[in-house]
Amino acid sequence: MEKLVRSFTGVQQSGTIELGKLGFRGQQLNLNLSDAELTQRFVRSRVDVAGEHLRSGNIALATKTLDDVIKSYPNHPEAAYARELLALIRKQKK
Repeated sequence: MEKLVRSFTGVQQSGTIELGKLGFRGQQLNLNLSDAELTQRFVRSRVDVAGEHLRSGNIALATKTLDDVIKSYPNHPEAAYARELLALIRKQKK
């Protein structure tokens, strides 16, 4: 575990991952993303997580996740998709 933690520390300091540690020899992954790109990926991943909750039948957790996305990022383009999905969930509950 200590070896794993040290490898992540190196990633955080360098801004790149040596993919050889992950089984990809001779390749580098650049982690230099803009704040806008990181936000978009985060919001999209939260919407995807809500979808996974729906697929597994956990409607309450999906609703909570979508509500959180909408409240945290109300003007983000991905939040529009979250609103539509939440409206569908609420329509099905009636």
